[in-house]
Amino acid sequence: MNKKIIFVIGFILTSTVNTVTAQEKLELQLVDSYSKTGIPYAYIKVLDRNILEVSNIDGFFSIPDLKEDSIQISHVAYKTIRTSIEKIKEIKKIEMTELAIETNPIIISAKSAKSLVEKAIDSTYKALYEPMFLTCFRRDQVFYRDTLVAEATAEIVYIFKKFTTASFGGIYKGYLKNIKVFRSPSYDNIKIPSYSVPALYAPLNRFISGTSIGTEKHLYYSNQDANDSIIIIAMNPKRDFVPKNYMLKYGRFIINKSNWRLIRIDTHLSSEMMELGRNRKLQSNIKGKFPHFYSTSHFFNDEGILSGVEFKYHFSYNEDNKDNLWENHSSVVFITEKTKPEFDESTILKTDTLLIQMNSKYSPEFEKRFIKYVH
Repeated sequence: MNKKIIFVIGFILTSTVNTVTAQEKLELQLVDSYSKTGIPYAYIKVLDRNILEVSNIDGFFSIPDLKEDSIQISHVAYKTIRTSIEKIKEIKKIEMTELAIETNPIIISAKSAKSLVEKAIDSTYKALYEPMFLTCFRRDQVFYRDTLVAEATAEIVYIFKKFTTASFGGIYKGYLKNIKVFRSPSYDNIKIPSYSVPALYAPLNRFISGTSIGTEKHLYYSNQDANDSIIIIAMNPKRDFVPKNYMLKYGRFIINKSNWRLIRIDTHLSSEMMELGRNRKLQSNIKGKFPHFYSTSHFFNDEGILSGVEFKYHFSYNEDNKDNLWENHSSVVFITEKTKPEFDESTILKTDTLLIQMNSKYSPEFEKRFIKYVH
Protein backbone atom coordinates (compact mmCIF):
# COMPACT_ATOMS: atom_id res chain seq x y z
CA MET A 1 0.00 0.00 0.00
CA ASN A 2 1.40 3.36 -0.99
CA LYS A 3 0.82 5.92 1.70
CA LYS A 4 1.94 9.26 0.32
CA ILE A 5 0.26 11.18 3.07
CA ILE A 6 0.36 10.18 6.72
CA PHE A 7 -2.75 11.24 8.46
CA VAL A 8 -2.36 11.93 12.12
CA ILE A 9 -5.60 13.01 13.66
CA GLY A 10 -6.67 12.65 17.23
CA PHE A 11 -9.27 14.06 19.54
CA ILE A 12 -9.04 13.44 23.26
CA LEU A 13 -12.74 13.94 23.82
CA THR A 14 -14.23 11.50 26.26
CA SER A 15 -17.42 11.74 28.22
CA THR A 16 -19.70 9.15 29.72
CA VAL A 17 -23.13 9.05 31.27
CA ASN A 18 -23.90 7.54 34.66
CA THR A 19 -26.11 4.83 33.20
CA VAL A 20 -23.15 3.03 31.62
CA THR A 21 -20.42 3.36 34.25
CA ALA A 22 -21.17 -0.10 35.64
CA GLN A 23 -20.96 -1.81 32.25
CA GLU A 24 -18.08 -4.12 31.37
CA LYS A 25 -15.55 -2.70 28.92
CA LEU A 26 -14.77 -4.14 25.51
CA GLU A 27 -11.12 -3.90 24.43
CA LEU A 28 -10.91 -3.67 20.63
CA GLN A 29 -8.35 -2.70 17.98
CA LEU A 30 -8.65 -0.89 14.65
CA VAL A 31 -6.30 -2.19 11.95
CA ASP A 32 -5.56 -1.32 8.34
CA SER A 33 -7.24 -3.89 6.06
CA TYR A 34 -4.07 -4.21 3.96
CA SER A 35 -1.12 -3.94 6.34
CA LYS A 36 -2.97 -5.21 9.47
CA THR A 37 -1.22 -2.49 11.51
CA GLY A 38 -3.03 -0.45 14.15
CA ILE A 39 -4.84 2.77 13.21
CA PRO A 40 -4.28 5.61 15.73
CA TYR A 41 -6.51 8.59 16.43
CA ALA A 42 -9.77 7.26 15.01
CA TYR A 43 -13.04 8.40 16.60
CA ILE A 44 -15.38 5.81 18.02
CA LYS A 45 -18.80 7.19 18.87
CA VAL A 46 -21.58 5.18 20.51
CA LEU A 47 -24.62 6.41 18.61
CA ASP A 48 -27.50 7.93 20.59
CA ARG A 49 -25.29 8.15 23.70
CA ASN A 50 -22.85 10.74 24.97
CA ILE A 51 -19.85 8.42 24.58
CA LEU A 52 -16.86 9.27 22.41
CA GLU A 53 -13.53 7.42 22.46
CA VAL A 54 -10.26 7.72 20.52
CA SER A 55 -7.98 4.87 19.45
CA ASN A 56 -4.45 5.03 20.86
CA ILE A 57 -1.17 4.98 18.93
CA ASP A 58 -1.55 1.21 18.34
CA GLY A 59 -5.22 1.41 17.34
CA PHE A 60 -6.67 0.09 20.62
CA PHE A 61 -9.76 1.54 22.30
CA SER A 62 -12.34 0.49 24.88
CA ILE A 63 -16.09 1.04 25.05
CA PRO A 64 -18.87 -0.20 27.36
CA ASP A 65 -20.39 -3.55 26.38
CA LEU A 66 -23.76 -2.16 25.29
CA LYS A 67 -25.02 -5.07 23.23
CA GLU A 68 -28.01 -3.35 21.65
CA ASP A 69 -26.18 -0.15 20.70
CA SER A 70 -24.42 0.80 17.48
CA ILE A 71 -21.13 2.61 16.95
CA GLN A 72 -19.65 4.82 14.28
CA ILE A 73 -15.90 4.67 13.58
CA SER A 74 -14.42 7.62 11.69
CA HIS A 75 -10.96 8.55 10.44
CA VAL A 76 -9.99 11.09 7.82
CA ALA A 77 -7.90 8.51 5.90
CA TYR A 78 -10.37 5.59 6.05
CA LYS A 79 -13.95 4.81 5.12
CA THR A 80 -16.43 5.39 7.95
CA ILE A 81 -17.86 2.27 9.59
CA ARG A 82 -21.29 1.96 11.20
CA THR A 83 -22.06 -1.31 12.93
CA SER A 84 -23.54 -2.82 16.07
CA ILE A 85 -21.49 -3.56 19.18
CA GLU A 86 -22.91 -7.08 19.11
CA LYS A 87 -21.28 -7.75 15.72
CA ILE A 88 -17.79 -6.57 16.66
CA LYS A 89 -17.42 -7.70 20.28
CA GLU A 90 -16.10 -11.15 19.28
CA ILE A 91 -13.91 -9.92 16.41
CA LYS A 92 -11.46 -7.97 18.61
CA LYS A 93 -9.79 -6.51 15.47
CA ILE A 94 -11.84 -4.23 13.22
CA GLU A 95 -10.46 -3.71 9.73
CA MET A 96 -10.75 -0.28 8.09
CA THR A 97 -10.33 0.37 4.35
CA GLU A 98 -8.06 3.22 3.34
CA LEU A 99 -9.29 6.04 1.10
CA ALA A 100 -5.96 6.21 -0.72
CA ILE A 101 -6.01 6.65 -4.49
CA GLU A 102 -3.40 4.70 -6.45
CA THR A 103 -2.63 6.48 -9.71
CA ASN A 104 0.04 6.84 -12.34
CA PRO A 105 -1.17 9.95 -14.18
CA ILE A 106 -0.28 10.72 -17.78
CA ILE A 107 -0.58 14.30 -19.05
CA ILE A 108 -2.96 14.45 -22.01
CA SER A 109 -4.08 18.00 -22.66
CA ALA A 110 -4.48 21.33 -20.90
CA LYS A 111 -7.16 22.62 -23.24
CA SER A 112 -10.30 21.60 -21.39
CA ALA A 113 -8.86 21.03 -17.92
CA LYS A 114 -10.32 24.13 -16.30
CA SER A 115 -13.79 23.43 -17.67
CA LEU A 116 -13.58 19.88 -16.27
CA VAL A 117 -12.78 21.28 -12.82
CA GLU A 118 -15.73 23.67 -13.04
CA LYS A 119 -17.97 20.80 -14.16
CA ALA A 120 -16.89 18.72 -11.14
CA ILE A 121 -17.46 21.61 -8.72
CA ASP A 122 -20.92 22.30 -10.13
CA SER A 123 -21.86 18.62 -10.03
CA THR A 124 -20.60 18.26 -6.46
CA TYR A 125 -22.38 21.41 -5.36
CA LYS A 126 -25.69 20.12 -6.72
CA ALA A 127 -25.38 17.14 -4.36
CA LEU A 128 -25.80 19.42 -1.34
CA TYR A 129 -29.24 19.76 0.23
CA GLU A 130 -31.04 21.96 2.74
CA PRO A 131 -30.94 21.75 5.67
CA MET A 132 -27.66 19.84 6.11
CA PHE A 133 -26.31 18.69 9.47
CA LEU A 134 -22.63 17.93 9.94
CA THR A 135 -20.79 16.81 13.06
CA CYS A 136 -17.16 17.90 13.05
CA PHE A 137 -14.33 16.36 15.07
CA ARG A 138 -11.36 18.69 14.98
CA ARG A 139 -7.85 18.84 16.38
CA ASP A 140 -5.53 21.88 16.22
CA GLN A 141 -1.90 21.71 17.28
CA VAL A 142 0.74 24.43 17.52
CA PHE A 143 4.45 23.55 17.68
CA TYR A 144 7.47 25.80 18.16
CA ARG A 145 10.91 24.40 17.32
CA ASP A 146 9.47 20.87 17.26
CA THR A 147 7.89 21.26 20.73
CA LEU A 148 4.14 21.12 21.31
CA VAL A 149 3.06 24.53 22.61
CA ALA A 150 -0.73 24.21 22.52
CA GLU A 151 -3.40 21.74 21.46
CA ALA A 152 -7.16 21.99 21.29
CA THR A 153 -9.66 19.29 20.32
CA ALA A 154 -13.37 19.80 19.83
CA GLU A 155 -16.66 18.38 18.61
CA ILE A 156 -18.68 20.92 16.64
CA VAL A 157 -22.13 20.73 15.03
CA TYR A 158 -22.66 22.66 11.79
CA ILE A 159 -26.13 23.43 10.46
CA PHE A 160 -26.33 24.66 6.87
CA LYS A 161 -29.63 26.42 6.26
CA LYS A 162 -29.15 27.74 2.75
CA PHE A 163 -26.86 27.17 -0.22
CA THR A 164 -26.62 29.96 -2.75
CA THR A 165 -23.96 29.54 -5.43
CA ALA A 166 -20.79 27.48 -5.69
CA SER A 167 -18.79 30.71 -5.61
CA PHE A 168 -20.21 31.73 -2.24
CA GLY A 169 -20.93 28.51 -0.39
CA GLY A 170 -23.65 28.43 2.22
CA ILE A 171 -25.21 30.14 5.21
CA TYR A 172 -24.50 28.17 8.34
CA LYS A 173 -24.19 28.18 12.13
CA GLY A 174 -21.70 26.26 14.24
CA TYR A 175 -22.23 25.02 17.79
CA LEU A 176 -19.50 23.80 20.13
CA LYS A 177 -20.38 20.52 21.89
CA ASN A 178 -17.13 19.43 23.52
CA ILE A 179 -13.71 21.01 23.83
CA LYS A 180 -10.48 20.09 25.56
CA VAL A 181 -7.35 22.26 25.58
CA PHE A 182 -3.72 22.04 26.57
CA ARG A 183 -0.92 24.57 26.76
CA SER A 184 2.68 23.74 27.67
CA PRO A 185 3.71 25.53 30.88
CA SER A 186 7.18 26.00 29.37
CA TYR A 187 5.72 28.32 26.71
CA ASP A 188 3.13 30.06 28.86
CA ASN A 189 4.42 33.56 28.08
CA ILE A 190 4.92 33.14 24.34
CA LYS A 191 2.27 34.62 22.06
CA ILE A 192 0.89 32.21 19.49
CA PRO A 193 0.66 33.47 15.88
CA SER A 194 -2.89 32.99 14.62
CA TYR A 195 -4.04 31.15 11.51
CA SER A 196 -7.25 29.90 9.96
CA VAL A 197 -8.01 26.53 8.38
CA PRO A 198 -9.00 26.97 4.70
CA ALA A 199 -12.61 26.49 3.63
CA LEU A 200 -14.29 25.23 6.76
CA TYR A 201 -17.07 27.74 6.19
CA ALA A 202 -18.89 25.62 3.60
CA PRO A 203 -19.02 21.99 2.47
CA LEU A 204 -17.98 23.24 -0.95
CA ASN A 205 -16.82 26.52 -2.39
CA ARG A 206 -15.62 27.22 -5.91
CA PHE A 207 -12.41 28.74 -4.57
CA ILE A 208 -11.76 26.11 -1.94
CA SER A 209 -8.25 25.68 -3.36
CA GLY A 210 -7.35 29.25 -2.45
CA THR A 211 -7.81 30.88 -5.84
CA SER A 212 -10.17 33.68 -6.81
CA ILE A 213 -11.48 35.33 -9.94
CA GLY A 214 -8.62 37.83 -9.74
CA THR A 215 -5.86 35.24 -9.30
CA GLU A 216 -7.09 32.58 -11.74
CA LYS A 217 -5.59 34.48 -14.67
CA HIS A 218 -2.16 33.55 -13.28
CA LEU A 219 -2.94 29.81 -13.21
CA TYR A 220 -2.97 27.09 -15.82
CA TYR A 221 -4.60 23.67 -15.59
CA SER A 222 -3.40 20.37 -17.06
CA ASN A 223 -5.59 17.35 -17.75
CA GLN A 224 -4.21 14.11 -16.32
CA ASP A 225 -6.01 10.82 -17.01
CA ALA A 226 -5.39 8.52 -14.02
CA ASN A 227 -7.48 5.46 -14.89
CA ASP A 228 -10.93 4.45 -16.14
CA SER A 229 -12.76 5.77 -13.08
CA ILE A 230 -10.73 8.77 -11.89
CA ILE A 231 -9.43 11.89 -13.57
CA ILE A 232 -6.84 14.26 -12.11
CA ILE A 233 -6.63 17.93 -13.02
CA ALA A 234 -3.42 19.69 -12.00
CA MET A 235 -3.36 23.40 -11.13
CA ASN A 236 -0.11 25.39 -11.45
CA PRO A 237 0.95 29.05 -11.34
CA LYS A 238 2.20 30.36 -14.67
CA ARG A 239 5.97 30.56 -15.02
CA ASP A 240 5.99 34.35 -15.26
CA PHE A 241 4.05 34.83 -12.01
CA VAL A 242 6.01 36.69 -9.30
CA PRO A 243 4.39 36.87 -5.84
CA LYS A 244 3.75 40.39 -4.57
CA ASN A 245 0.73 40.69 -2.30
CA TYR A 246 -0.02 36.98 -2.38
CA MET A 247 1.43 33.59 -3.33
CA LEU A 248 -0.28 31.03 -5.55
CA LYS A 249 -0.59 27.35 -4.73
CA TYR A 250 0.05 24.29 -6.82
CA GLY A 251 -2.62 21.63 -6.58
CA ARG A 252 -4.70 18.86 -8.04
CA PHE A 253 -8.39 18.02 -8.27
CA ILE A 254 -9.26 14.31 -8.12
CA ILE A 255 -12.62 13.67 -9.78
CA ASN A 256 -14.90 10.65 -9.96
CA LYS A 257 -15.63 10.04 -13.66
CA SER A 258 -18.85 8.13 -13.03
CA ASN A 259 -20.70 11.04 -11.37
CA TRP A 260 -18.28 13.94 -11.96
CA ARG A 261 -18.06 14.74 -8.26
CA LEU A 262 -14.94 15.67 -6.38
CA ILE A 263 -13.06 13.02 -4.44
CA ARG A 264 -10.16 15.09 -3.16
CA ILE A 265 -8.42 18.47 -3.55
CA ASP A 266 -4.72 18.79 -2.63
CA THR A 267 -2.84 22.10 -2.63
CA HIS A 268 0.64 23.19 -1.59
CA LEU A 269 3.14 26.02 -1.92
CA SER A 270 6.33 25.16 -3.79
CA SER A 271 9.78 25.83 -2.30
CA GLU A 272 10.45 28.38 -5.05
CA MET A 273 7.17 30.20 -4.41
CA MET A 274 7.83 30.40 -0.67
CA GLU A 275 11.39 31.60 -1.19
CA LEU A 276 10.18 34.38 -3.49
CA GLY A 277 7.54 35.29 -0.91
CA ARG A 278 10.08 35.42 1.92
CA ASN A 279 12.49 37.52 -0.13
CA ARG A 280 9.75 40.02 -0.95
CA LYS A 281 9.01 40.42 2.76
CA LEU A 282 12.67 40.98 3.54
CA GLN A 283 13.12 43.53 0.75
CA SER A 284 10.00 45.41 1.83
CA ASN A 285 10.85 45.12 5.53
CA ILE A 286 7.48 43.44 6.15
CA LYS A 287 7.02 41.47 9.34
CA GLY A 288 4.68 38.55 9.91
CA LYS A 289 4.88 34.96 8.69
CA PHE A 290 7.74 33.69 6.53
CA PRO A 291 6.44 30.43 5.01
CA HIS A 292 8.61 27.30 4.86
CA PHE A 293 5.96 24.61 4.27
CA TYR A 294 2.27 24.70 3.37
CA SER A 295 -0.15 21.95 2.34
CA THR A 296 -3.89 21.23 2.50
CA SER A 297 -6.05 18.28 1.53
CA HIS A 298 -9.86 18.32 1.33
CA PHE A 299 -11.68 14.98 1.13
CA PHE A 300 -15.23 14.32 -0.08
CA ASN A 301 -17.46 11.30 0.54
CA ASP A 302 -19.32 9.27 -2.11
CA GLU A 303 -22.14 11.82 -2.10
CA GLY A 304 -19.74 14.70 -2.81
CA ILE A 305 -19.96 16.20 0.70
CA LEU A 306 -16.85 17.42 2.50
CA SER A 307 -15.69 14.65 4.86
CA GLY A 308 -12.22 15.69 5.99
CA VAL A 309 -9.51 18.35 5.97
CA GLU A 310 -5.78 18.06 6.62
CA PHE A 311 -3.83 21.32 7.01
CA LYS A 312 -0.12 21.93 7.76
CA TYR A 313 1.68 25.26 7.79
CA HIS A 314 5.28 25.83 8.93
CA PHE A 315 6.66 29.36 9.20
CA SER A 316 9.05 31.61 11.06
CA TYR A 317 7.54 34.71 12.65
CA ASN A 318 8.86 38.25 12.15
CA GLU A 319 12.13 36.78 10.82
CA ASP A 320 13.31 34.47 8.07
CA ASN A 321 14.88 31.80 10.26
CA LYS A 322 14.32 28.11 9.54
CA ASP A 323 15.67 27.22 13.00
CA ASN A 324 12.80 29.04 14.73
CA LEU A 325 9.81 27.50 12.99
CA TRP A 326 6.22 27.50 14.16
CA GLU A 327 4.07 24.62 12.94
CA ASN A 328 0.27 24.66 12.70
CA HIS A 329 -1.38 21.27 12.22
CA SER A 330 -5.15 20.88 11.91
CA SER A 331 -7.11 17.70 11.21
CA VAL A 332 -10.87 17.65 10.73
CA VAL A 333 -13.42 14.90 10.15
CA PHE A 334 -16.98 15.72 9.06
CA ILE A 335 -19.82 13.24 9.57
CA THR A 336 -23.06 13.85 7.67
CA GLU A 337 -25.98 13.38 10.05
CA LYS A 338 -29.36 12.17 8.83
CA THR A 339 -31.22 14.03 11.56
CA LYS A 340 -30.53 17.19 13.54
CA PRO A 341 -27.95 16.43 16.27
CA GLU A 342 -28.52 17.46 19.86
CA PHE A 343 -26.66 20.58 20.99
CA ASP A 344 -27.00 23.58 23.26
CA GLU A 345 -27.99 26.64 21.21
CA SER A 346 -26.19 28.91 23.70
CA THR A 347 -22.87 27.45 22.54
CA ILE A 348 -23.00 29.11 19.11
CA LEU A 349 -19.57 29.99 17.74
CA LYS A 350 -18.94 33.63 16.91
CA THR A 351 -16.03 32.83 14.62
CA ASP A 352 -14.56 29.79 12.92
CA THR A 353 -10.77 29.81 13.03
CA LEU A 354 -7.98 28.27 15.07
CA LEU A 355 -9.62 26.58 18.07
CA ILE A 356 -7.55 28.57 20.53
CA GLN A 357 -9.12 31.73 19.09
CA MET A 358 -12.74 30.61 19.17
CA ASN A 359 -15.06 32.90 21.13
CA SER A 360 -17.77 30.79 22.68
CA LYS A 361 -20.14 31.17 25.59
CA TYR A 362 -19.58 27.47 26.17
CA SER A 363 -16.02 27.86 27.41
CA PRO A 364 -15.34 31.34 28.83
CA GLU A 365 -12.34 30.18 30.89
CA PHE A 366 -10.82 28.67 27.78
CA GLU A 367 -11.22 31.97 25.98
CA LYS A 368 -9.75 34.01 28.84
CA ARG A 369 -6.77 31.71 29.14
CA PHE A 370 -5.73 31.74 25.50
CA ILE A 371 -6.96 34.91 23.80
CA LYS A 372 -4.22 37.08 25.35
CA TYR A 373 -1.58 34.82 23.80
CA VAL A 374 -2.90 35.17 20.27
CA HIS A 375 -1.69 37.93 17.94
